[in-house]
Amino acid sequence: MIIGMDDHFTSPFTGYSMYPCLKPGDRLVVRKVPLACFEVGDMIAIRNTHGHLTVHRLIKRIGQECGITKGDALLAPDLEQVDLSKAAGKVELIVRGRQLISVASGPRSKFKRLYVTLSRMGLTPGALELKAKNVLKRLLPFQKRIEPNHERNFILSILKGHEPEWKANMDWTRLADISRKEGVAGILYGYLKEKETPPPALAPFENFYRATAAMNFIHLQAIKNLESALSDKKIQVLTLKGASLLDMIYPKVGLRSMEDLDLMVQPKNQKEFEEVLIGLGYKKDPWISHIFAKENVTLDLHSHALNTDRIDSRADLFPAGMETIWEKSAPWNEGFQWVRRPDHKDNILLLSQHLMKHSFSRLIWLVDIIEIVRGRDHTFWTELFERADQLKQKKPLSYVLYLSNGLFGFKPPKEFELEALLGEYSVLERNILEMKLSGQSPDYIGHLLSLFCLPGFRKRVLFGWETLFPKKEIVKQEFSRFYGSRWRFFYPARLLQMAFLVPTHTLLILGSLIRRARSKIHGLN
Repeated sequence: MIIGMDDHFTSPFTGYSMYPCLKPGDRLVVRKVPLACFEVGDMIAIRNTHGHLTVHRLIKRIGQECGITKGDALLAPDLEQVDLSKAAGKVELIVRGRQLISVASGPRSKFKRLYVTLSRMGLTPGALELKAKNVLKRLLPFQKRIEPNHERNFILSILKGHEPEWKANMDWTRLADISRKEGVAGILYGYLKEKETPPPALAPFENFYRATAAMNFIHLQAIKNLESALSDKKIQVLTLKGASLLDMIYPKVGLRSMEDLDLMVQPKNQKEFEEVLIGLGYKKDPWISHIFAKENVTLDLHSHALNTDRIDSRADLFPAGMETIWEKSAPWNEGFQWVRRPDHKDNILLLSQHLMKHSFSRLIWLVDIIEIVRGRDHTFWTELFERADQLKQKKPLSYVLYLSNGLFGFKPPKEFELEALLGEYSVLERNILEMKLSGQSPDYIGHLLSLFCLPGFRKRVLFGWETLFPKKEIVKQEFSRFYGSRWRFFYPARLLQMAFLVPTHTLLILGSLIRRARSKIHGLN
């Protein structure tokens, strides 16, 4: 309903994604504003391809025209970036019955950035309520069993190389969303295309594949330009993560998506390398010192693969340091000398640490490792385990093998006994891994498992403390660009988060232990 001015309109709100700020039945007065008027914390209205409006909060600006949005009561940001130039507008007034609630002025406007901080950390009332419900569903025996996730099982079957179970009621939109979130939509596109999937269902996968291919061609050109520029300075740079796999492990350029290029440079060469980047037209992010951007390319610069410049105690997770990785590195591709890749065995160990750091949260990172080791002979596996032992990386590698076996049925060659390679796990370790296999993904399972990889009580306490409460300069750097002086609320918010997460995750683990014990007892009977 138009309410009298060309730049305003009202729309009813349905659903609970913005609860309790917005409630079903509210009418929203939305104002069409210039692009520069969108601010972090605003509730913005986005019109989808079917003409329906979705109202979510803007939690991050990306460049001049794009942003990331999130529902206050949801646990994760929206998958797709929003083109703000095409947004319907931002919410200025909430009409709730006879009550008029302004969000453009007054207390709600002053604290909107703080609310973004709570939303990003999952501490809004709606998000806490959703977490509590999820905990109860997993713990209470009288709760209705959760329906199996057919779409996730479909994805896993394809990644295993098996023929998936096709269902008439397949939710193709949900399948596309999950596969994009897991980073495997490009891989699924190749399979679905061969199966002559109906065009409407195939379209999101094809669009993702083509967008990934286009972006990766740009990344390839950026790497080639770096090689030319570095030849004059005689500086080596090491590609990490997706950039180390591009154009080698994945045969087609659209299979593996990357948000940025991760590069590592030796500390002694960092300043000079930054000058090379600036000479190539890259601009240093004014807020985050390790980010450089040029047009569509973003570079994430590291001096250590585990970002020890941000959390010092991570160095204890890779005690051999990076020098040994540099010594065994290889040219990035034929004809290259200064842009390099880690040796395949070292890369597996680095990727294992990366997986653990991010709580094994995306399937593509496991697929990366499987693709590197696929088809390798006995000698490769022997050298891999010897290298893991030399660099004290057997635990992280064993976690990856455990999950790869549980999710994809992937095992080392027959001559290697998987159980022997896994070593002696504590009950807690195995239970945490089983939670991941069952589809549960608490945010901190990677950090918990990292504690088991550290020798000594003191190092474990130090790692836990620095992970939960990073140095002030790091928090200020990461948060002040969005929240200004309100970055100081990070520490109280983190305390509040831990007050909720510690007991709930403890209950989850205990509940899982009890269920495993019951299943063993029933098995004996």
